[in-house]
Amino acid sequence: PRPARSDAIPKLAKVLGVTVEDLLSDDQVPAKRPKKSGPTSKMEKLFDEVSRLPRRQQDKVAEFVTAFIEQHKRKAS
Repeated sequence: PRPARSDAIPKLAKVLGVTVEDLLSDDQVPAKRPKKSGPTSKMEKLFDEVSRLPRRQQDKVAEFVTAFIEQHKRKAS
């Protein structure tokens, strides 16, 4: 698989709730992020599940989400 574009990495890290370092490291488990107060959103729960997938599967999800967001941005313009 090809690597993610460098401009997509910070955006992906934010969406997944991890640091850029977590995404780029070879560790299988990202560092724990502090819990926010209040209810967990549907997307937070979903990406929490994604963060538990093997790195290759996470990359595929990231590719899809990034493409979907970019397509949405083009339609909104």
